[in-house]
Amino acid sequence: MVDHMQVGFSPMDGGSHAGWIFADGWWITCRLDFRRWMVDHMQVGSSTMNGGSHATKINLINHLVPVFVLLVCCGNPGVHAQKACQFASSCVCKTVPGSELLVANCDGRNLFRVPRMPNVVQDLSLQKNYISIIEDGIFEENNLLKFLDLSFNRIKQIRNQSFKGLHNLVHLDLSNNNLNYENISFDSASFYFLENLKSLNLKNNSNTPFVPDLSKLKSLETLSMDFISDKTAILDEKFVYCKNLSIIDLSGFTGNCKLNILTSETFLFLPQITHLNISKCQIQYIYIGTFANMKNIYELDVSLNTCLGFDALENITTDLQYSAIKILKVNYIHGIFAMSTILKTSHIWYINKTSLVRFEAAGNRIQRIESGALEYFPDSFESGTFFLLGNICLI
Repeated sequence: MVDHMQVGFSPMDGGSHAGWIFADGWWITCRLDFRRWMVDHMQVGSSTMNGGSHATKINLINHLVPVFVLLVCCGNPGVHAQKACQFASSCVCKTVPGSELLVANCDGRNLFRVPRMPNVVQDLSLQKNYISIIEDGIFEENNLLKFLDLSFNRIKQIRNQSFKGLHNLVHLDLSNNNLNYENISFDSASFYFLENLKSLNLKNNSNTPFVPDLSKLKSLETLSMDFISDKTAILDEKFVYCKNLSIIDLSGFTGNCKLNILTSETFLFLPQITHLNISKCQIQYIYIGTFANMKNIYELDVSLNTCLGFDALENITTDLQYSAIKILKVNYIHGIFAMSTILKTSHIWYINKTSLVRFEAAGNRIQRIESGALEYFPDSFESGTFFLLGNICLI
């Protein structure tokens, strides 16, 4: 067995792994922790038993470790046999269980272009390469591809034919590229062929107000993108065509976000949204009516907009009455160096007309809670969670 193996290391799946490589090119990976544990629990020495001298450490490493690794790998559903992809030797492929389709991992392979693939690849990851352009028609024969990750590259433009053939693509990650959301970055029909796309990530590309036309993505359910607005923020009428869109992540935690002022026009064309993350978006003011048409909203995160002030909570909860809200996060919306504040009845008056189960308001320098205010939390909150960590005191 040992004669047919080589010990090596692979950074696949974002971690460091030990790999045992077989003569036919197949290899099995296990985390280095296992090998380190084995070595840590071995003693180095020599033995004269049976009249011979043996280096026990070498024997154990060369004979026992591969056996143990094979046993662990066979019993671990997270470890899969992999081999070099036939269409790109620098990539590794594994078979999707129960089919002949492939999952191809080309992360960090110093690639400058997307490799041309046979129509047997279901998942393709091309993270952390040097790809700057997607050749027209490169995916034309790949209608079985469902997941495509092009994050952390140098892509500057998405052309009309860039995604031709990807009619069944479900997830597309274009985050952390050089798509500056100018007209030259996206052709008018960039997403035309992605009629079944459900998830799109465009984070960490733009620091300008330009937003690409997503109106062709009629199946889109989850959108993560940058959003910059120096005045009143408005997700315009083009979003009205994204009728299945239910989750929007604009958070400045994972991208670039500046919303400044929110009004009743901001989300006017997105009444169906259930999850909205606008944390750390430099919001200055939220007018009553901003969330009023979002009757389906389930989770709202407005945290880390420290210019808002805690009194903004009143406008937020006013809009959320009669909505489907279950989780409300308003952590750190009070100025870091501002005077301490009070959780008033007016802040949460209308929460009583919801089915809220989780309320987070940590880090807002709350000095006390107005008498009787907590009585306005709905009956559903009896089994819910109330977070006020990081405040001064509660009286």
